Amino acid sequence: MKKFALLLVIAFLTTGIIFGTEGLNLETPVATVNGEPITTREFYAELMPVYVQISQKIEEIDPLFSELLTNTAEGEALLKAYEKRVIDKMVRERLIVQYAVHIGLFSEKDFEKWHKEINDYINKSLAENDLTREEADTYYTLKKGYIGGMGTYESYLTNSVIFNRVFENLVSIVTKDATVTEKEMQEYYSSNKSQFAKSEENIVATMEIFDTFSKAYSFLTKAQSSKNPLDLFTREKSELTRKDLSSLEDKTIQELFNNFEKGLFDSVVNINGIFTVLYLHEYNAGGYSSFEEVKDKIKKQLLEEKQQIYWENWLEKEFVPFKEKAEIQVSDEFSSQE
Repeated sequence: MKKFALLLVIAFLTTGIIFGTEGLNLETPVATVNGEPITTREFYAELMPVYVQISQKIEEIDPLFSELLTNTAEGEALLKAYEKRVIDKMVRERLIVQYAVHIGLFSEKDFEKWHKEINDYINKSLAENDLTREEADTYYTLKKGYIGGMGTYESYLTNSVIFNRVFENLVSIVTKDATVTEKEMQEYYSSNKSQFAKSEENIVATMEIFDTFSKAYSFLTKAQSSKNPLDLFTREKSELTRKDLSSLEDKTIQELFNNFEKGLFDSVVNINGIFTVLYLHEYNAGGYSSFEEVKDKIKKQLLEEKQQIYWENWLEKEFVPFKEKAEIQVSDEFSSQE
């Protein structure tokens, strides 16, 4: 099977056309989970559309990587590792669905109902677009990579809908007791106030820079003697934060921020090795969003974190034991631990 998939990838990369699938039994299991098969059809429905997307770009982006992927042992090993990850994902998702059935959250009747919804949706779409089933088979096989055409695409959609609905309901049940108190939100706000800064404290200044102190000092002296010292500056205004000026002495930073005075600063400052004359325009204290302004954001974040903890606890206490008791058989091709 792996060689067949690799041939398909090569075909995508070189011609954009899928080889025929005659002789391939799409109902052959690649794995069974508690006796329930994951078929070749379902496996390729997950795998091949991804390969198609890759093939559409890989030659354009890097032909060398294309050659590595399709014509070397390393490329074959990479594809094999990816395919094993796909199988592992599908087994895990099938187990989650089986767990939901096991606890009575859903039943096979629910799945049959959803399958009918998908089938009705597809038939309606075909009719609205004036497409025959045969035309749709060709499109989904050649253009999208669903080997087996519409039947495979329908199977993929059904499985996706079943898993997503089961997963959303299961997460909701597992995490329903997760709550966030006002006190927890207040404590988070107080401990992480820097996250909620509206704007950082800064000064707005025009800077003239020089490679030596003597040139800078000469410019400063000339500016101090001028009626309009700003006319001598050639650069635009800049916003400078305490961090931007962290190379200055604390005393100078205090003069610039705590004792801010608009106008020509009375000394040359060395900012990271650059001699600078400053003309100060304004001081902005900055500020923080109030607790009420960010309360909903904090609640959402803390709730998601708690829900994640509830979910991880459920995985450890409920799902892992359920998985360990499960009978899982994977095709020899994908069962190696490489």
